[in-house]
Amino acid sequence: MKWLSLPVSKPPMDGCFIVSLSSLSLLKKTPMEEKRQHVRTTVSARVKLMHPSLGSRPFKTRDMSHGGLFLMTGDQVDLPLGTEVSIQALDMFEEAPIVKAKIVRVESQGIALQFVSDE
Repeated sequence: MKWLSLPVSKPPMDGCFIVSLSSLSLLKKTPMEEKRQHVRTTVSARVKLMHPSLGSRPFKTRDMSHGGLFLMTGDQVDLPLGTEVSIQALDMFEEAPIVKAKIVRVESQGIALQFVSDE
């Protein structure tokens, strides 16, 4: 962990410090390192989420990438991280394949799923 020390002058009175304005620029937030491997695209599509404890339920996506998607489940899904589920795109001209995925993040709006290969 890096510590930030600010140059201060002698206190003019007990318990009061004066910080130089030039040192305040050091307090700017630095962006978090991006960990995603794939670019996300905003997509609103209906997807069927399947799990033995849930049955089969339709939800809308928030975004999608080559590695996974985010489902807008709200508080309707209470499965722990790492749980493997099955998903299937709905409203297609033909029946879409069923794809395996695992829960990698849970938010108040829904769950993030990472696609799992059969290998």
